[in-house]
Amino acid sequence: MSEEEHLFYFSSKYSTQDPITGSFTVNLPLTLNLEGKWKCAVLDFFIRGGDSDKYTSESIYILGDFCKTSIIQENKQLPILKKIALNKAKHQYNFSHPLYIQLKQPTLTNFNLTFLETSFKAVITHKSFLIECALHFRKYGR
Repeated sequence: MSEEEHLFYFSSKYSTQDPITGSFTVNLPLTLNLEGKWKCAVLDFFIRGGDSDKYTSESIYILGDFCKTSIIQENKQLPILKKIALNKAKHQYNFSHPLYIQLKQPTLTNFNLTFLETSFKAVITHKSFLIECALHFRKYGR
């Protein structure tokens, strides 16, 4: 990959979780230089609920604390990276035309990903949950 893009694979298995907010802290092995204009997209997504799928929401919001905020439902502003409509028979989702969201900071050494149900409650409530996704950061413009 060039210095104008970065690919990051996230797994809830290897990240530190805040059980109250459902956020995962991801510590990067190096600082990502994101000077200039950068965007990020979710390329794929995997969710499995352990012994049985215990998530009940019809969709999931993926929030990245490094994203600019979007307005959702009346007057909420959240750093939404992706909204995924769930199919209970499916665990893996691939996106052939990913939506890129603008970033708000010039460097990343760590970041938080949060997974929320449509009611804005944390998706993951127990350790047997597994969420994985690939994030693509790319530079655009000048």
